[in-house]
Amino acid sequence: MMLKLQLCKRLFTAVIWFLCISANSQVFERVETTVGLGILEENNGVAVADYDGDNDLDVFVVAKAQDNPDDPKTLSRLFRN
Repeated sequence: MMLKLQLCKRLFTAVIWFLCISANSQVFERVETTVGLGILEENNGVAVADYDGDNDLDVFVVAKAQDNPDDPKTLSRLFRN
C-alpha cells in the first residue's frame, strides 16, 4: 500500500510539473494584420472542407452571431482554394 501511495505521489508531481512547463511554452501571436487578414480578427471559428469538390481544401471563416452589412468584420467568409 505504501509503495502504491509513493508511486501515485510521484506521478502526480510529474503531471503537475509537465503541465506547468507546457503552459509556459505555448505562446501565441496575433498575425491577422501581418498576413493581410486583419478584416477577420473578430471572427469566432473556422471550418476546413472540400466545398467545391475539386480535391482542394476550402476555408470557411465563421463570423459573429449577427451579420452587420456595414461592418465587414462581422461577415462570414468562404475562401475557395
